[in-house]
Amino acid sequence: MTKEDQIPLNFTFCTEKSFDNFIVGDNRIVLEMLKNFDKNEPKLVFLHGKKSSGKTHLCRSVFDSISEKKKYVTKDSFNQIREIDTQEIDYLIIDDLDLILLNSDSEDDIFYIINELILLNKYILVSSSCSINNINFSTQDLKSRIKSGLVLKINDMNDDDKMNIIKKITEDRGWSIDQKVCEYIFNHYQRDLFFLCNVLKNLDEKSLSMKKNITVPFVKKIITSKE
Repeated sequence: MTKEDQIPLNFTFCTEKSFDNFIVGDNRIVLEMLKNFDKNEPKLVFLHGKKSSGKTHLCRSVFDSISEKKKYVTKDSFNQIREIDTQEIDYLIIDDLDLILLNSDSEDDIFYIINELILLNKYILVSSSCSINNINFSTQDLKSRIKSGLVLKINDMNDDDKMNIIKKITEDRGWSIDQKVCEYIFNHYQRDLFFLCNVLKNLDEKSLSMKKNITVPFVKKIITSKE
């Protein structure tokens, strides 16, 4: 059985996202810039990083730190962008722009909204799993507009950072994970953080239902049962 074949899970294991529980790694400058999002110049910020790098975590952290009129848009709620009254919001966050453009024909709408908000001196945060040059824009207008803003890149996490995230998540769930269990999971699963969090969720649920501690033999048993 390959790592890719092991335990396909549903990701609902997220803890509350905040600046305080973001594992910084080599992204301290990015974190500090977003903590001071409402003081940035230019007011348009483009945040990009690979899948599971923490983009949504940081976008939600920014959103929750803002008390003023605000709007958060994702690929699942994107139709709401056409209903935005630019006079009524001070902050707009568009999460996963690359996915939104893949699944809609609303590039002109996004360009219009961003332009309007810039003219009104409002704040915009846009995230993507791709760099600007790798997003599939249909025209150059939106691409040029986003390039004119502040561009922040989330650097890849090393294994130590991912290990710290695993430990943080388990602590938030009220249980600690043995170092040997962590190492076993890392050696037998994809090291994609999204996938690892799903693994933890599955192990947590299985240990509760079976009334077993999470040990290396227990993890091996769960893996074997999925083969």
